[in-house]
Amino acid sequence: MNVLISCLEQNVAFVPGGSFYPNGGHENTIRLNYSNMDDARIQEGIHRLGNVLMQILVAERATHQV
Repeated sequence: MNVLISCLEQNVAFVPGGSFYPNGGHENTIRLNYSNMDDARIQEGIHRLGNVLMQILVAERATHQV
């Protein structure tokens, strides 16, 4: 499951963090913009992001159970 696509489906966006490292790597990071959002929208976005990540973790766990 693609994290970015799943987040976009929930109206939450981020930039993959790897592009902010000139020497490469860090593909397991994200960059969030919160400079022009009020606190309520930031909290809602983090809540939605957390829900997406939880769904992905649960799905991954289910496919890797022995």
